[in-house]
Amino acid sequence: MLRRAMAALSFAGIIAAAIRVRGRGGVPPERGGWRELSRPRS
Repeated sequence: MLRRAMAALSFAGIIAAAIRVRGRGGVPPERGGWRELSRPRS
């Protein structure tokens, strides 16, 4: 039983790592995120 649990956790970790490395390839958000800041004139 312990071996099955360890195998299941290992398999889940491999799948999670593959998804993270591969990425989802989604569309970047159109609103929010970074924006350029103007420099204050002193």
